[in-house]
Amino acid sequence: MTARLFVEAGAQVVATDISGAQNETVAELGSSAVPFQAERADETLELLAGYLNRINNSGH
Repeated sequence: MTARLFVEAGAQVVATDISGAQNETVAELGSSAVPFQAERADETLELLAGYLNRINNSGH
């Protein structure tokens, strides 16, 4: 799982899933992950775009 590699490197991750398995993923990854259930794939893209916008606007 790619998310595990990011967590092991010290990153915070958002576990997004359409099927509802995001909570299981968060349970495996621990406190460095937060769950998000999307009803459609475009919701995941909207979440990512919003997050990247926030990072870009914060000067990072």
